[in-house]
Amino acid sequence: MLCSRPNQKKTRAGMVLIAVLIVITVLALAAYHFSDSMSSEYKGAMNAHKLVQVRALAQSGVHRAMAMLSNPEVMMELNYNVTDNDMAFRQITIPGDQSMGMISLIAPLDPTATVIRGNMVFGVTDEAAKLNINAILKSDPTGKSLHDMLMKLPNMSEDVADSIIDWVDPDDTPRAAGAESDYYNGLLPGYMAKNAPVESIEELLMIKGVTSQLLFGDDLNHNGIQDGNEQATAIDGSFDRGWFACVTVFSRELNVDNTGVQMPFINETDLTDLYTRLSAVDENFAKFVIMYRINGGVAAGSTMAKAEKAAADAAAAAAAQPTQPAQGGKGGKGGAGGGAKTPTPAPLPVMGELGSYMLPDLTMATAKKTVASMYDLMNSEIAIAGQGANAPTTIYTSPVVDIDTARTMMPTIMQTVGIFSDPEIPARINVNTASKEVLLTLPGLTPEQVDEIITARQSVLSDPTAPIAQSAIWLMTDAKVPAATMKTLEKLITGRSQVYRLQSVGYFENGLSSRIEAIIDTNAGRPRIIMARDMTDQGRTIIPNN
Repeated sequence: MLCSRPNQKKTRAGMVLIAVLIVITVLALAAYHFSDSMSSEYKGAMNAHKLVQVRALAQSGVHRAMAMLSNPEVMMELNYNVTDNDMAFRQITIPGDQSMGMISLIAPLDPTATVIRGNMVFGVTDEAAKLNINAILKSDPTGKSLHDMLMKLPNMSEDVADSIIDWVDPDDTPRAAGAESDYYNGLLPGYMAKNAPVESIEELLMIKGVTSQLLFGDDLNHNGIQDGNEQATAIDGSFDRGWFACVTVFSRELNVDNTGVQMPFINETDLTDLYTRLSAVDENFAKFVIMYRINGGVAAGSTMAKAEKAAADAAAAAAAQPTQPAQGGKGGKGGAGGGAKTPTPAPLPVMGELGSYMLPDLTMATAKKTVASMYDLMNSEIAIAGQGANAPTTIYTSPVVDIDTARTMMPTIMQTVGIFSDPEIPARINVNTASKEVLLTLPGLTPEQVDEIITARQSVLSDPTAPIAQSAIWLMTDAKVPAATMKTLEKLITGRSQVYRLQSVGYFENGLSSRIEAIIDTNAGRPRIIMARDMTDQGRTIIPNN
């Protein structure tokens, strides 16, 4: 037993060494695990930090666009080009602490563009380029105008058009093919028809017959751009953006002039003020408008034509009158000669000069007539009856007698007075930015005329600062749309915009990005964000480097 003790000591010493090694290994593994966890936490914290940064970048893009779009001086510097402007909206660099942040505002392709670069452009989308469902129903509460325009949209059906109108109109009586609360209450879950203005485009999905495919087409992530995972389903192979590209509920139009002051009403009762405003543009036109308000007007040439016809009828009647035999003495009713007396025809009208016409005292004058359309003041005339039994009527013709004078004078005049009296106009469609599909919804326009409009506006908008580029009258002067059609369209079209939709993408070169969609109302220089939402979870948008 005495010989076994040394062996026991050696065994115990070996066990201690093994135990120490095990402890060291466990501690090393724990340290490695702790280090790995800390590394993961660090990477997670950095990614979270970067995500906050790219969201802040995207938000900065929204506010940057808001400041630019609401500043008239900046808009002039941009030449009013905000829908496709690489210099202003592409890869705006923001220096960071470790890496360079960037902002891009992306927009869908313009299908009428002559030059296509990639699958996106950089800018904002004009909401006035779309058909405003709420505004059109407000302009025509019967719903006929809205129905007829909706029916011209691609893939629209009678039941969907009627259902959209039923959803917005205030009553609960369904149209012929529409749906009201009785239908929606039968769904699971049931709900009531809105019977009030639509608040968002997505709300249309609650309406009978409206599907995601019809509303958004092939655009799964709602960025207006065909991404790699989105397939074009149109028969012609084009990328279908659905009705979302054609309809809106956000466009807005204040009844103001270019300085932001409310537009004077052409039918106002204060004729002195009206004359003063118009004479600053053209004195003869100012006189004509005042004379029109006092006396009324007709189409040019109609007064003379009517007088000539009356004279010809009187001459024909006199020639057809039988000749009476002469009678002597103080005989019959024919007088000394005894024959029937032929009435003396009224003298034919004479043409007058507006420059020499003396207006009455406007403080005492009363406006008896109203101007229904600004186009009524073109190629028209006023007849002023002469003083005395045989005094001829004097005809005064509008200074705007042809296309050339209309192109020169009317854009400025239409920025001086208007046919609307309310501070805000039901939002109209901007013909400068509207797509072909939207232009085709306008009443009275044929496909050929729409093609002519799209061709003509390239020339008109070559100088977007010109008065004619900010007025819809160029459809008549440059695109050959008849004046009668322009009267129909007057309360539906404009040449100005106020509300824009944008998608701001904030990103780093490593690919991390965030996307925010926002709707901005420039509001006559006092901008506001109508709607903003984070679209990052809808899918990444890749911004090309060149």
